[in-house]
Amino acid sequence: MSKIKIIVTIFLVLCTLAMAQKPKVAVGAVGEEPSGSGALKGLSSQLTKAIVKSGEYTAVDRSEIILTQLGKEFKYQMGGAVEESRIKQLGKQFEVDYLCIVESSNLMGGYMLEAKLVDVETAEIMGMGSDTSSLETRGEFMRVSEKLSKELLSGAGSDGSSQKRSRGASFTDPRDGKKYKTVKIGFQTWMAENLNYEAEGSKCYNDVNTNCKVYGLLYDWETAMKACPSGWHLPSNDEWDLLERDVGEKSGKKLKAKRGWSNNGNGTDESGFSALSGGLGYPDGDFNSVGDCGYWWSAEGRNHSASYWNMGYDDDCAFVNWNDYSKGYLFSVRCVQD
Repeated sequence: MSKIKIIVTIFLVLCTLAMAQKPKVAVGAVGEEPSGSGALKGLSSQLTKAIVKSGEYTAVDRSEIILTQLGKEFKYQMGGAVEESRIKQLGKQFEVDYLCIVESSNLMGGYMLEAKLVDVETAEIMGMGSDTSSLETRGEFMRVSEKLSKELLSGAGSDGSSQKRSRGASFTDPRDGKKYKTVKIGFQTWMAENLNYEAEGSKCYNDVNTNCKVYGLLYDWETAMKACPSGWHLPSNDEWDLLERDVGEKSGKKLKAKRGWSNNGNGTDESGFSALSGGLGYPDGDFNSVGDCGYWWSAEGRNHSASYWNMGYDDDCAFVNWNDYSKGYLFSVRCVQD
């Protein structure tokens, strides 16, 4: 055997060994896409290439199979939620160590893409990425894939811990110097406390100042729309929806604070959102439900009413109630970063 053949053989053997040592990952995308475009299939293909390019994983080219399988299994579930037991089953079925799942949802004319890198052995989310896209061209698929790949891999810590949520940050409102804890959940950064900025149209619960220190101020809708500081805004219905989806199953329990809710209705606060039961104020000046319920305005308003989100002490699953109320009611405000 010639020296060149020996060198090539050794090189191929080393490459094979290196590939064998890398964990296997399969990529699939589910959700909404432009009609008849096959965009999610194309995105899966490009994201697979981007992940392989990182040199950290060996990709298993079964994205079309996974796309079909996940689509059948989870199309009826809000947000494409993937159950832990099903993750393990799919991992075993596809003989991979990780699944990269991209969930696509229509958002104001474009598409919101949220990617999760999941360890199939533990069903733990090891990294997350998100972006918005038109899902219209191959160049756009490549751009989005590169971004998602970097975010997914940077989120997979060497200690195996999930970095889906980033806590410990804070923001100081320059208008009055008040400091608020903040938390990043998915791609959104939220204030982890109810807003407590005094403005005309805002009140403390029962007009007692100490209640504001705990629950923040209550605002009518018109005031709430302009109460958040510069760089922040009152969340839309879509942004509330994304918060629920990013937190996952039983989001209400995970979003609620560990104390302050009546009848053992406290949450785990594993999201870091620390939702409080601040009650509400009526247009006639009365107040009700502190300790039992929390109400938060949405930016979606109509003629005389606006959307709000609420949860009660017995809500473990989600913001299970959202409806329209008169804009004259007083609800809490949570600001989300622009």
